[in-house]
Amino acid sequence: MKKLLLTAFILIGLVSSAYAQDKKSDLIKAETMCETLAEVAEMIMSNRQAGVSMSKVLAVLAPKGPTPTPLDIFDKESVLEAYSTLRYNSENIQKSTIADFRDQRHVDCLKWVNQLFIQ
Repeated sequence: MKKLLLTAFILIGLVSSAYAQDKKSDLIKAETMCETLAEVAEMIMSNRQAGVSMSKVLAVLAPKGPTPTPLDIFDKESVLEAYSTLRYNSENIQKSTIADFRDQRHVDCLKWVNQLFIQ
């Protein structure tokens, strides 16, 4: 599911069309988007560890248009993953859980970007 969503996101939003800019520019844009996705993932897990309800997080991240974008789908998937993770009482464990989640989402995104651009 992750593969499909992320691939769709990158293909729709970032991969060059017949008239697109050079490949390096598209790669930089994709990598920048991965950084943004990692920051959103961090916010999602921070809210999870703080005890914010999943419905409130989903409401904030609800699609703004009539049709969800691949980014909207990726965000919802991040929420579902975060809320499938245990909530911890220890502040140190919460911090490491948040950082690990953010970094894993970033790694996942960069792996797919590299598969699309570096072949």
